Amino acid sequence: MTRPTLPTIAITGAGTCCSLGEGRHAILDAMLAGGVAIDGAPAIEGRFAPDADGSAPPVRAAQACEADPVVGATGDRAERLLQRTIATALAEATLDRPTIESMRRSGRRVE
Repeated sequence: MTRPTLPTIAITGAGTCCSLGEGRHAILDAMLAGGVAIDGAPAIEGRFAPDADGSAPPVRAAQACEADPVVGATGDRAERLLQRTIATALAEATLDRPTIESMRRSGRRVE
């Protein structure tokens, strides 16, 4: 049985964002320094009723860091974080729009 030929894949950039910071180097540094970024979760929508005896702990979560809002930005918070993370990965890979368009015109697949 012949195996199908798989395309060559190259990962040339990475973008990350979490409660410890933005960018893989900053996150790794925070992890190595013992950083913990789990705290109150104001971004969680809704209200949570306490247990009948009032013993329920507060809602806590790890939330991605937030940056200053961009003038004219659209989308909700999650979309803004995703856009920044993708932009970081593209910058690390040294891929800008003209380069990506040129690669696609030459038949290379860029995702």
